[in-house]
Amino acid sequence: MRDRKTHHQSWDLQSMQAAVDVVRSRHLTPSAASKQYNIPRTTLRRQLQFETVKKGMARKQDIPPEIEASLVDHIFLMESR
Repeated sequence: MRDRKTHHQSWDLQSMQAAVDVVRSRHLTPSAASKQYNIPRTTLRRQLQFETVKKGMARKQDIPPEIEASLVDHIFLMESR
């Protein structure tokens, strides 16, 4: 496995869940939890806004897969002409 070039999303899901649980139970502040669990403070605060902890920055797909496949086929057809 190669080394990461950036530090983005270097936290793991279990650490984030533990930090969120500690902050929600009011045992630690978001700043203290971010230091203890080595998670960026702003990321922890953002995760506290949601009901569930999630990792990833992927956007929801706007086009259903079957329509996307149809568009791809059409593009290849038009390109071949």
